[in-house]
Amino acid sequence: MIIRNNVLLISDDQDKEVSGSMSLDRDTLNRIAANMLSWPTALEEGKIETSQGGEVVAQLLSLIE
Repeated sequence: MIIRNNVLLISDDQDKEVSGSMSLDRDTLNRIAANMLSWPTALEEGKIETSQGGEVVAQLLSLIE
């Protein structure tokens, strides 16, 4: 995983193509940190944006939960 410009990029290997990416605003992150919102719920509600690899991001977020 790599964070670049506040975007999480997920890849098996840093030299390979990115498998998935997501971004979220500070308010959403604060609500998740305060246990007011879960990662999967934020994704379902569109508070976390995926630009590619939505399934990979969903899988990662389910593991965090």
